Amino acid sequence: MRQKWYNPSLPSNDVIWYTNCDMVEDYGLQFGTCNCPRTCVCVLPDGREINIGLWLRNQRMNKKGNMGKFLTKERELRLQELVDQGKLWWDIKERRDWDYMYAALVDYGRRNGTCNVPHGWKEVSPDGEVLNLGQWVGSQRWRRFTHLTEERRQKMQALVDQGLFKWHMVSW
Repeated sequence: MRQKWYNPSLPSNDVIWYTNCDMVEDYGLQFGTCNCPRTCVCVLPDGREINIGLWLRNQRMNKKGNMGKFLTKERELRLQELVDQGKLWWDIKERRDWDYMYAALVDYGRRNGTCNVPHGWKEVSPDGEVLNLGQWVGSQRWRRFTHLTEERRQKMQALVDQGLFKWHMVSW
């Protein structure tokens, strides 16, 4: 159960901030992650729409001190609790590691019957970020013998062995 934070003496901007944070937490309860897409809108019982995705993006920017704004320590700690629980990421792009992109590739393969992604192909992740999957696949082909670890090369080779992926798309 969420800790009660309301106090009648709170300034209205604090009430708005905590209400938005509550909505992000409720989103997490419903979808398993608090990393809602930037376009995510919450509709209140009175019909008002709150763009919690944009609000969350702004909190991330404020944590970094972008645009001259900073999160108060109390607000940062509240969001940090969600980070510590694995429900929220401060830096979405930081999470775009190899395994994340590989999972996106496998998902693409499941949907399309092949992991041979067109070079310019882009995917939209569940949190609304655009992934340059085609570019990433091209990079894996190029790095096959030079920069891929043995474990990663084996994972890609397993897709080849299943007939889902080709190391070379153009024959000379």
